[in-house]
Amino acid sequence: MQQKKQAQSWIRLCILLGIVSAGLLILQLHFLARIIDGVFLHGLSLLSIQSALYSFIALILFRGGLAWLKDITGFQAAAKIRQNIRMQIFAKLEALGPILSQQKRSGEWISSALEQIEALQGFFAQYLPQMSLCVIVPLMIVGVVFTLNWPAGLLLLITAPLIPLFMALVGMGAASVNQKNFQALSRMSAHFLDVLQGLNTLKLFNRSRAETSKIYIVSEAYRKTTMQTLRIAFLSSGVLEFFAACSVALLATYLGLSLLHDLHFGQPIDLYSALLILLLAPEFFLPLRELSTYYHARASAIGAAEELMTLLDLKAPVYSVTLGESLKLDQVDFTYPHSSAPVLKKYCLEVSAGEHIALIGPSGKGKSTILALLLGFLKPDSGEVTSLPHSQIGWLSQNPTLFAGTLRSNLLMANPNASEPELWEALDQVFMRETVQHFPMGLDTPINEQNQGLSGGQVQRIALARLYLKTPMIFLLDEPTASLDPESATAVINSLAQHTQGKTLILVTHRLEPLLKMHRVVTL
Repeated sequence: MQQKKQAQSWIRLCILLGIVSAGLLILQLHFLARIIDGVFLHGLSLLSIQSALYSFIALILFRGGLAWLKDITGFQAAAKIRQNIRMQIFAKLEALGPILSQQKRSGEWISSALEQIEALQGFFAQYLPQMSLCVIVPLMIVGVVFTLNWPAGLLLLITAPLIPLFMALVGMGAASVNQKNFQALSRMSAHFLDVLQGLNTLKLFNRSRAETSKIYIVSEAYRKTTMQTLRIAFLSSGVLEFFAACSVALLATYLGLSLLHDLHFGQPIDLYSALLILLLAPEFFLPLRELSTYYHARASAIGAAEELMTLLDLKAPVYSVTLGESLKLDQVDFTYPHSSAPVLKKYCLEVSAGEHIALIGPSGKGKSTILALLLGFLKPDSGEVTSLPHSQIGWLSQNPTLFAGTLRSNLLMANPNASEPELWEALDQVFMRETVQHFPMGLDTPINEQNQGLSGGQVQRIALARLYLKTPMIFLLDEPTASLDPESATAVINSLAQHTQGKTLILVTHRLEPLLKMHRVVTL
């Protein structure tokens, strides 16, 4: 409900179009009742009812246009809100950074950004406007009915509350069932994506068939929750249709007995009034029935919102880095969540401007953690971290990412204004020019998901070339030559030492060759 402020004008326009359409409907049914009354009771000719007939047809067409516009405005309202929420998800991912965002699997983030946000469409486009229309339109209709016959209007007012009452009773459990459905969908999405990404590994270890049963279990859980959701939706519609039909039948009985003079209650009634009331009765209940139809959209949206809130409520670290002219960790303690052993304890490190240092030591001793702390991706439990703004830092992780697109678009991410000679120069510095020139499309070679068609060493060197294009003052590199053969690794390290002259460099490595190029070696 807080999100509706983003599209308040569209929602109000949607409601206004619904009100105008309801007013025209009353007028349309007035003409229909006049035509039937005139032909059957007063024997009017076609010429006599011609104007009323044309008006009736014109109103049908006009109301069709209004219904189309109402759908358009409702869609626009929901689209604007969905776009806003999707941007909030992306902003949360960015705020969490590449370390904390891994609290949720990729498939769960994708499910949230796609399926769960799409599930909000019906709530904003249909349910929210209908909430207002189901109050305003019945009041308009019952007002007209009271002017024709007050007992009929009173009967409508008495039976109207039955529909929202039973709608609430039937739909109470719908939100929780939808939430379970989205949880099952998230689990299935995450598991299926993990299996696809690791399919080659599963085949190598002859475990691909074993995963079939796990996928079946996850998908079967999703099927069951989907069927539970549909059962509630159909049950809700069936109950509400039943009570609406009973109310209309009761009103028809009263009007029929009044016309036959077998029931003397209230004011006398003629055929025109009875017909108009009987035509208006289903329309009186229609907004409430439509609201019940959209009620599953509300339940679905609540279920999706619960899941989205768990993502949006993930705590991003407050940027806990003090900005200065050098890199410094002062008495820093850090322990990863769900771990009892600290990675760093009262740790101190200072790197002067222009200094090159290497961080070495066994895996798990905190080398990558130091880089993450300097980048502000992690918040220390205690102590102080001093660093520079991100705009002046270049970072290369152990597993760099190339995004779906082209080789050129990936390089231009670091510097959108880079010229083609500058792109080739960056590739020269990582010894990738000749390789790229042999690609059929050169710089415009498409890069697919999971870097298909490129080796691990090629991905690392392209990512390093992208880093050079950023021209940062500080380089934080985590195993930049891990996937390279010794000869290529030596060439890249020599080029790196030359490129970073006068700039600060922290290099995490397990190789011995780079240590000779460093000013200082720090062992953890």
